[in-house]
Amino acid sequence: MPKPKPTESAEPQIPEYQSWDEVSAAGKLVLDTSASADALQARLDQEVADLTERYRVGWTENGARVVGIAELRGEAEVAQRGMEAFTSAHRREFPEGRKSRDLTHCVVGYELGKPTVELIMKKTEDVIEAIRKHGGKLAKEFIRQPKPPAPAVDKAAVLKARGAGEVTDAELKQMGLRVTQDETFFVKTYTAPVIVN
Repeated sequence: MPKPKPTESAEPQIPEYQSWDEVSAAGKLVLDTSASADALQARLDQEVADLTERYRVGWTENGARVVGIAELRGEAEVAQRGMEAFTSAHRREFPEGRKSRDLTHCVVGYELGKPTVELIMKKTEDVIEAIRKHGGKLAKEFIRQPKPPAPAVDKAAVLKARGAGEVTDAELKQMGLRVTQDETFFVKTYTAPVIVN
């Protein structure tokens, strides 16, 4: 089998086979190298899986137990649930006008999610009619006509107008709409100390 000619570039030289015997021998090379690569990949995958599991559950080293990631994450989650319960019961102690409180090692509080538009009335048609009765520029902006023509509430336009102060929550209620925002509890720790066992 001819060997590729060495070149100055990093690209391998493509062999120019001259017979089916050479192509067959190259097939054997492909088979052997692929099998070796697959065996190495399987060994690597198993070692990674073993190492991942070891760190997940923990191990014993020099007679001392090293706590695994799963247990550590579990402890943190339980602590955060307790922090949320306490914070929820003591929100009135937040600094005025704030939704969070700074502590020694972290900040706890509540973040607003994305605002969403909800229909107060059961039927979209009733909401469309209420928007039309309200009239004005906003009525045109809040109703969109997709194809096929079935009027729908343009929720993005509602959020934009509310954000710009062009419509109040009371006006939206008259139109059969409501904007809601969920609050999510958060814990933001300051730079965590590095603990090496």
